[in-house]
Amino acid sequence: LLGIAPSSCTSSGDVDGGTPGRGNGVGITLPVRTRGHLDVGTTQPYVIRYRQPFRHATAFMHVVSVDGAVVRTLLDNVVIGTDGAISWDGRNDSHELVPRGPYVVSFTALDATSERVVAAVATIVASGQDR
Repeated sequence: LLGIAPSSCTSSGDVDGGTPGRGNGVGITLPVRTRGHLDVGTTQPYVIRYRQPFRHATAFMHVVSVDGAVVRTLLDNVVIGTDGAISWDGRNDSHELVPRGPYVVSFTALDATSERVVAAVATIVASGQDR
């Protein structure tokens, strides 16, 4: 596809668009999960897909417990394209497995040119054995 086509490489932070033939912001293929929960302790991560309206944005994504504590930081001031995916392995920032239960994924994107902001939240239920 053309280097400027958004579908060429939407994870690119290049201001000219996609970057076929050059390095990308994300260089791994993420496994796709079809279930709406995360099996804690398995080797397959939960894939969180996002789509935001800006060509390039600075993004923040956190996994938050029901009491409001940040459990895991997935994106922290990272340049992203219009859509993409981030994986979460069911671990906190200390790399310990989280207890089973509901978690909120908080996503915020700041437009690189206009400083407009979009935000979204989603729920993930981590299942598996209690510790």
